[in-house]
Amino acid sequence: MLPPLAAVSRGQAPKPPAPAKVTPKLSEKAANFKAAVEGGKKCLERDHMDRQKRLDFLEDSVATSPLKRELLEAEFQAREQRGVLAKFRHWSTADFQPIAVLGAGAFGTVYLVRQKEKDQYFALKQMTKVRHGKKNLKRCVYTEREVLAQARNRWFVELSATFQDADHIYMLMEFLPGGDLFRWIEVMRRFSMDETRFYMAELLEALDVLHKHGFIHRDIKFDNMVLTAQGHLKLLDFGLCRADPHGDDLHLHDFGEPKPSPKSMLTKRQEMATQVGTIYYMAPEVLRGEVSPASDIWAVGVMTFECLYGSPPFRVEEKGDEVKKRHIMRQMVLNHKTSLPPRMAKAKKLGFIPADAETFISKVMCEAAVRIPIAQCRAEPFFQGLDFSRLHLMEPPFKPELSGPGDLRNFDEFPFKALPTAEVTAWNEDPSMEWSNYDFDRDAFELQRPEAVKELLQIHEQEAVLGI
Repeated sequence: MLPPLAAVSRGQAPKPPAPAKVTPKLSEKAANFKAAVEGGKKCLERDHMDRQKRLDFLEDSVATSPLKRELLEAEFQAREQRGVLAKFRHWSTADFQPIAVLGAGAFGTVYLVRQKEKDQYFALKQMTKVRHGKKNLKRCVYTEREVLAQARNRWFVELSATFQDADHIYMLMEFLPGGDLFRWIEVMRRFSMDETRFYMAELLEALDVLHKHGFIHRDIKFDNMVLTAQGHLKLLDFGLCRADPHGDDLHLHDFGEPKPSPKSMLTKRQEMATQVGTIYYMAPEVLRGEVSPASDIWAVGVMTFECLYGSPPFRVEEKGDEVKKRHIMRQMVLNHKTSLPPRMAKAKKLGFIPADAETFISKVMCEAAVRIPIAQCRAEPFFQGLDFSRLHLMEPPFKPELSGPGDLRNFDEFPFKALPTAEVTAWNEDPSMEWSNYDFDRDAFELQRPEAVKELLQIHEQEAVLGI
């Protein structure tokens, strides 16, 4: 029997139960599950696209020799398989013993570490999450990881793994004991023609790979060119890279942000116009708010001049206000048609820059509209006698004297710091920096093993006999 309405209104009878509500916890679980599924799908698609790009690049790069192709394809397949297996490994600082500090600054700290399990040496780059929580800095970190993941090749420092803990993010990279080229030019003061052309040729090869993968470096300088134990050059520090707005469909991933709508070429150009890098090596168009792959080639010309002459083509001698000095440098670069010839004339008079070098420098240190591309750079008389396809098999001009894999004689000394204690954090517990699920094997993509190089040399000898 239902109670009287008056009794219900006075609260003397129980009210009918309210309809059941979905608890927030259940809705959150559903949302998390959906996000996890979508994230996993995106990760699989990304891995597939990256692998396809690497395969396409390999097929475009290898020679027509069946022996070469078979060897390179076997190396590629073996490396890709190791890369898939490496993704199941969960790294932490507990896996490594810190040996020394290779570098320290606002970006974080780079350690020389030894992997305890296999007694191998690596460079471990540690960055603080608090600092890299800002959008611009976070983008730099992700950009470097993306470039090293997409364009894995013999000319870039090898990315082995990425991982994180509660407070830091880490990039585990190969250790290059030869030191950067800036240190070598400091010691040597000037390079010979042969030394200069060899390392500028290897730099052009590295830039060619980078540009073909749709990226612009924007900070080409001696500090970012490091030598291997054998003396070959490798490029590093890709944090300032940007996708080429004139490139194909190769671009940076969206870093977990919503995919932007299609934009006009003008908008893309404005996005690329951020003036970053080192003023000594900046192209004039960068200072005017434009950038393209040609901007990296300008830097090659600057470094060619500096290698041969011993100092940059644009230089402010006077000491004083840094802002004023930067302004003077800016004007010298913008007015390069009048500021460069006197420096070139002085270098020629001293006998440091021969005619072939002057011609090459003039063709790359000019306005972007007439600057020659990398393909034409290779054909310049300055590089006559160099086989660009065999650079990695040639004997480099400099071979570092090393006592072992952990030799630090080519690096500056920094105060020792201990590695942070390992605190493993799953990516879904740290939404501010989704950094995991991006692990790689250590072995290089191209032929870096001595026995593989020996095999390739044998192939070259066979081809020479057969006249291939």
